[in-house]
Amino acid sequence: MDIIIANVNDGFRLTMVVKNDKNRMIKSTNNMDKIRSLVKSFPSNPKLIEVKGNDLKIIYNKKNAVILKDYKKNLNTKLYKSILDNIDYSTPIVKNVKYNQNLLYLFKKLQKNKKRVITFALATLVSTAIIGGSLLDKEEATNDESAIESLVIDDEKEETDDIFITLAQDEDFDFEVRVKQATGSAVNQYTLNKIVKFINSDDGNYFLEVANDFGIDPYIFLSLMIKESSLDHESTIPGGKNYNGFGVGICQLETPSGQQINAFNYSTNTTETIYETMENAIDKRTNIKMGIMRYQNVLEKYQGNENLALQSYNYGQGLIDLIVTIYANEIGSSYDQVVSNFEDTGWLKYVKLAHADPVAFVNSLDQSQYSNFKNTISYLQNWPYGTYGDDNYLAGVKSYYVGIYGQSIVDGKIVQINHLTNEMVKVDKENLKNEHQFT
Repeated sequence: MDIIIANVNDGFRLTMVVKNDKNRMIKSTNNMDKIRSLVKSFPSNPKLIEVKGNDLKIIYNKKNAVILKDYKKNLNTKLYKSILDNIDYSTPIVKNVKYNQNLLYLFKKLQKNKKRVITFALATLVSTAIIGGSLLDKEEATNDESAIESLVIDDEKEETDDIFITLAQDEDFDFEVRVKQATGSAVNQYTLNKIVKFINSDDGNYFLEVANDFGIDPYIFLSLMIKESSLDHESTIPGGKNYNGFGVGICQLETPSGQQINAFNYSTNTTETIYETMENAIDKRTNIKMGIMRYQNVLEKYQGNENLALQSYNYGQGLIDLIVTIYANEIGSSYDQVVSNFEDTGWLKYVKLAHADPVAFVNSLDQSQYSNFKNTISYLQNWPYGTYGDDNYLAGVKSYYVGIYGQSIVDGKIVQINHLTNEMVKVDKENLKNEHQFT
């Protein structure tokens, strides 16, 4: 639920927007007694405060946020002060670069060894500025608007130089910074130690470089690898104690049989081809590269919809396509509309049905209506086990996510995701500054 507070005609209006899978319910009031009563119920410990232009978005969890419209103009009002004064001092504040202009100076043309390189920058360093302190420092919050303005970087001061670094080059980056903002429930000290150990290894550096090359958010794919293999390659290849006969290695590539994988390398501006053989899968670095190339394919197939891309890594594209089609028919939508709506995960109920009883799931379908999925349906009808896949795979992967913001490149567009709110923003390359355009 989003609660929007705005000053309208010298009085305040509060609007509640309740969102579900199918529609939005909106209720508004300008009754100050009701508004004050609701404000008193706001918790004091939000996860994050975003500065978006003239507005403040106070985010409490994945579903609930309060938006203070035109906070600069209304900072000295009793209502805004009462909200800001109540917030715990440790709440992190971020300022988003405007999505529709000067955004995400994510691609910077660099001359390196006489080759033009596109650098994929760390989302929290580029798209947001992490500011120490908080809005609610009692002494500052009760003064004029400079109390908050001092915590926010002005647009004119946003520079593009000196912040374009690949993750692999970022020697001073402290994982604790991202961990403190982690949205994943499983990001504890044990997980952090595992991540740091891996990233500080030669294989970890290689992983960061490859994720950078193929434009993949390294932290989401790192979460996927933790979910798949606990970052343990050696024990999950043939001969290893945890090898299950299907998934191979750190990315758990399923029964490699020589299939061809093509993916675009943004550092070389070329399409790379690799063959998913058992020999390649057993080699740790090649396994990582194949997994990332595979993931780029599904992320592009699902138009940057990270939820569908991740679930398809576990279920396979055929079944996910069938599930999306069933859900689209249920809600009177189209396949493309479901795919493009990142925040709608209503299709997950069919993920659970397919998991619980795959044979009954496909047998319940109108075979004529889903004739395009003949092979997928036949495959599940002959499924020899009681359940299929992991119906909690998506939540499991995201439980290991370190940080809040992630960015990937999808078909030449920048896709930024706030993993706290599930908001996704796509930016065309034409909206970047000229000096940061693709070639």
